Amino acid sequence: MPDMVFFCRECPGLIWKHQYLYCRRCRVFHHGMIWSRSCGIGNWLGPVCPDCGEPILSLWNLTSRLLLAATFPLWSALRRRYERRYLDWARRRAAASRTRWLQATARVSRNSFPRIYSCSAGDVPMKSHGLPPEVASRIHPDWHENEKGYWAARDRLLPQYRGQWIAFANGAVLAAGSSPVEVFHAAQQSGQHPFVTFVGREEEPARMRRSTFGYDKLTPAR
Repeated sequence: MPDMVFFCRECPGLIWKHQYLYCRRCRVFHHGMIWSRSCGIGNWLGPVCPDCGEPILSLWNLTSRLLLAATFPLWSALRRRYERRYLDWARRRAAASRTRWLQATARVSRNSFPRIYSCSAGDVPMKSHGLPPEVASRIHPDWHENEKGYWAARDRLLPQYRGQWIAFANGAVLAAGSSPVEVFHAAQQSGQHPFVTFVGREEEPARMRRSTFGYDKLTPAR
């Protein structure tokens, strides 16, 4: 099992359904449901990150280490020859499992509400899915198109913008940075209704803090 597992204590439902595995190499939290069902077996080197393709660190007990030491002559040559091929296969399998899980999550969240449209790049669960009709009708059509365009260009954007907030519109990145507030302000000023997201961790919920304060009576009235 992974050496570290994170749980969301504020997410609704059973806590084991909201566990995350952390990849130290690409610094991304991945939902634990990615490695469920058929993807939960055959992880000989531990769960493999669906993005960077490297194993996520796992725990080793004394029995496991003794067994590996005793069988070292049997598996060492096979590992040197086939390790990279195995990691590439495991990465593709984990990425496909993540896509299936995201699609299943989107179908559940949509309930009885109709889908806005299908993404031409694939059946990707977009943030506009599952919104009540009265809410979806308030979203500008350009925002829907920019969201659709982002998912079509995501693979091209990942190497440069992974781990950053970006504002995407008309096939281009309008703003990027580590501060979501600054990117949101730049997106609003552009007037192009860009799609704003955190590249590489789109499926994770983002919490926006709200602060309340009393009215300053010293402020002169206008």
